[in-house]
Amino acid sequence: RRVIIVFTDEPGQSFLIPASKVGKSYNTNDTITQEKLTAMLESTDDVTLYAFTDTDSNGVNDAWWPLATVTNGKTFKLGTGDEETLGQLENILYNEACF
Repeated sequence: RRVIIVFTDEPGQSFLIPASKVGKSYNTNDTITQEKLTAMLESTDDVTLYAFTDTDSNGVNDAWWPLATVTNGKTFKLGTGDEETLGQLENILYNEACF
């Protein structure tokens, strides 16, 4: 099994936005995109992605929830409190590592 756990306050792909989208131009075929990440995750056996992030960005293009959804994972609100976050992380580890 493969488990990916992301802790971030950045929208998904925020540092990989192709330069052509912000006014510069280069070959975006080499850029990692949401579609490429989705295809990679779909082609990987037994992978699950969990993201602790700003769930308000879920409606934004390239958010984390589509990647979590395609792997039957889940997103969690980042910064909801140490005890709640630790409990959610413990549940993930228990469910994924203790199968």
